[in-house]
Amino acid sequence: MPFFEKEEVKSVGHRHTISHDVSDSEEIKQTLLKLSEMIARRLRAKKLEGKTISLWYRAAFNLASHLKGGIVFDGASMQTTIPYTGDGLTIFKAGWGIFEKIWGKEAIRMIGISVSNLKPATPATLSFLHEDQRRKVITKALDKINDRYGEFTLQRGILLTSTKLKRMPNPFLSDRRFKI
Repeated sequence: MPFFEKEEVKSVGHRHTISHDVSDSEEIKQTLLKLSEMIARRLRAKKLEGKTISLWYRAAFNLASHLKGGIVFDGASMQTTIPYTGDGLTIFKAGWGIFEKIWGKEAIRMIGISVSNLKPATPATLSFLHEDQRRKVITKALDKINDRYGEFTLQRGILLTSTKLKRMPNPFLSDRRFKI
């Protein structure tokens, strides 16, 4: 394939390795909401919507299970289908529903979420509901401000006390795509 032709995007997702073991559901919820908002922002920038939500997590290192069965990192994953969306809160709600089903209350180290089964956002059926029109205007304004002044300049109130997600290069492999 020539370098000037881009492949069609098949999924949009993010994952985050937490710097410490987390078993607090509120901290996990905040991290998942941030990841969902980042995904939604990328979907809107590419003018796409998706309907298949996939979530996975990796449990913290457990010495007992490692010695017993040789399992270093255990985890689980699952996916669900929702109506086509590009909204971060809708993606989060679907992802959190999955997480509550598969999480065994153990400490986790990594969580990830992705949206697949994508289609172009336009053409779409227009909604004449006042709330839908207002949400679109607010989302467009939020994206414009966050594009200009940096990610999460404006964010949901629940994320004000959350820790910042830091992008770091993989120290073991030379990640050429990583940009600060």
